[in-house]
Amino acid sequence: MNQTLKIWQFELLKEVVSKHCPELSKRIELPDISNLFQGERLVIIDALSGELMASGINKDSEPTQRGLLLEELIDVVNSPNLQKLD
Repeated sequence: MNQTLKIWQFELLKEVVSKHCPELSKRIELPDISNLFQGERLVIIDALSGELMASGINKDSEPTQRGLLLEELIDVVNSPNLQKLD
């Protein structure tokens, strides 16, 4: 399955991966993330979740605009993992 990210998703993913799991940076040099293994996706999802908690929630525990973008990106990165459960 081809899984190509939108430009904003790709930029946000590169930012979070370089900050939280730089060892995977070379695996996301292109917007197509179809080549990621399940374990790599799980590490990236953990990084995105951590970033969501650190910079995507306001003082009322509601997602900010950045938080909404991170939530959407988590769903996109995780979608192949969920399809395997069906």
